[in-house]
Amino acid sequence: MQQAGRIFVVTFLLLLQTGCAARGMLTPVALAVPQASVQKIFIASARKFDNDQAVYFSDKRSNNLLYARLDVSVPLKRPEGEIQWASETANPAREFAIVGEQKIPGNGDLFRADLNRDLTTKASGDKAIFIFIHGYNNTFAESLYRLAQLKHDSDIEAVTVGFVWPSRAQLTGYIYDRDSVAVARDQLQKLFELTAQAKTDRIYVMAHSLGTWLTMETLRQMRIGNTRKSKKFFKKLKALALAAPDIDEDVFKSQLSRLGKLNVPFYVLRSERDQVLAFLGRFTGDVQRVGRITDTSGLTKTYGITFPSLTNEEGGDTLGHSTFATSPTFLALFREWVHRASGKPARAN
Repeated sequence: MQQAGRIFVVTFLLLLQTGCAARGMLTPVALAVPQASVQKIFIASARKFDNDQAVYFSDKRSNNLLYARLDVSVPLKRPEGEIQWASETANPAREFAIVGEQKIPGNGDLFRADLNRDLTTKASGDKAIFIFIHGYNNTFAESLYRLAQLKHDSDIEAVTVGFVWPSRAQLTGYIYDRDSVAVARDQLQKLFELTAQAKTDRIYVMAHSLGTWLTMETLRQMRIGNTRKSKKFFKKLKALALAAPDIDEDVFKSQLSRLGKLNVPFYVLRSERDQVLAFLGRFTGDVQRVGRITDTSGLTKTYGITFPSLTNEEGGDTLGHSTFATSPTFLALFREWVHRASGKPARAN
C-alpha cells in the first residue's frame, strides 16, 4: 500500500475510534411508564442465544433460525432519530429499556402463529409486516434499539420483525461480518417465506449497510429458485429500501440482472458524505459502493429505483453512514412511504 493509502486508513480508523461511544447493552426494567411508548419487536436470529440477558444474542453463528419477541420502551420526550442508552439501571422515562421478552421455540410455526395473532389486532390498513436487516459492526442491542426507534419515530403500525445476523460488532470484524452475511442467506430466505405465509397482504423490507448485500443476495437466490414460497413472498413485497448499501456497484448490477424489475417502490438511500463507504471502497479495491453512487439514471430507467440523496442531511452520525435513522427529513420520507402504501395519510409532525 502506498504512503497516501496508509495515511488514509490510519486517519479513518482514528476517526472511527473518536466517533464511537461505548457499546450499549440491553437494560431490563420491571414495568413500563406513562412517559414511554412500548414497541413490540419480533426477532428472527441467525445468532446463537447468549447466557447474558444484557447481550441476549451473541456474535456466534447459529445453524438454525432462533426466534424471540422483545418489548422495547422508548421515551416519548427525545429528539427523533436518537437512542438514549442507560449506563446501568434504566429510567424508562429517559432511556431505552426492555420491559418484556419471550423466546419462541420451534422451527418457525409458533413464530408465524404469533405474527398472525398480532396481525389480527390491526386495522385493515395496518395488516402489514415490516422487516429490518441491520448492518456491519452491530451488537444485538444496537440493532434492536435502532429498529424500535425507527418504528416509533416513523409511526408505523405494521407488525415489526428484525432479522439479526452474526456481526462481530468490532471495527476489525469486517471480514467475519462479510462471511456471516454469506452464511445467513438461507436463513433470511426462510424468514421471508415465513412472513409471506402469515396473514398479511403487504411486506416492507429495509436493510442497512452490509445488510443490504445480504438482502439483495437473498432476493436474487429466491428469484432464481422461483419456488412457490418465493413467488408468494414477491407477490406480497410492496416496498424495498436499501440504506447506505455496502455493495460493489458491479455486484449490484449483477444482482439486479437476475432479480429483475420489482414493480414496487424501490429506494436506495445514498450519501456522498458517507465516510465509512468511502473507506470500504478504497479497502476493497477502489470500487464505488452503491451507497455513494452518483450516476443513477441508468438504474432508475431500467429497474425503477429511486435514489434519494442524504448528502446534505444532518443527523447524529458523524461519519454519515447511519443518516437514514438520524435525519428528521428521512424519517418524514419513510413515514410518507409506509403510510402511502397503506392508503393512510402520513402523521403530521
